Amino acid sequence: MPIGSGSPTCCSARGFGAPAAAKCRCFLQATLDDASRLIPHAQFYPNQGLDSFLDCLRQAISARGLPTRLYMDNAKIYRSPQLARIAASIGILIVHTPPYRPEGRGKIERFFRSVREQFLDSLDPQALLSIEQLNERLWHWLDTVYHRREAQRAPDHARCCAGSATSEQVRQLPPATDMRRLFFHRVDRLVRRDSTFLLRKPLL
Repeated sequence: MPIGSGSPTCCSARGFGAPAAAKCRCFLQATLDDASRLIPHAQFYPNQGLDSFLDCLRQAISARGLPTRLYMDNAKIYRSPQLARIAASIGILIVHTPPYRPEGRGKIERFFRSVREQFLDSLDPQALLSIEQLNERLWHWLDTVYHRREAQRAPDHARCCAGSATSEQVRQLPPATDMRRLFFHRVDRLVRRDSTFLLRKPLL
């Protein structure tokens, strides 16, 4: 499952709770199945940091199961110890693209281009949407346009969309797995003599 993220599809939207005229930049995080080009999950976020990426990955796994490998570029968030710990705990191998060889990301880059040229260009530039509204329209476009088109091109895509992949092809976490706990951040902190410690600046 190749992973793509960020600036190829940034746009403006109205942030949650922001005045109607206020704009904020938002960034697309997306996962793509290499065999079928199915999009397990894609979503716009107000930033392109690690938390946004991990949320997208968590929802992709919840929707379509565990990938065998994550194929990603060399951005800092894709080399974080937090991601490495999560991947190791659920048996996912992380593979990074070789430096200066972007052709390995061709499929996810083509998806980003489709989003720009077909989805974003179809939106009314005068209508300022909230991020929630933008994502609702993105998911509708994925279901009614992108996945239907890819299903006509590739039998594997059609089988994945129909949920007919065999159990050998799709790995699932045990039903009792707490996905939120699995994606918790884990940090080491020094406890002071007064039983307090620092966590992201505030003293606890």
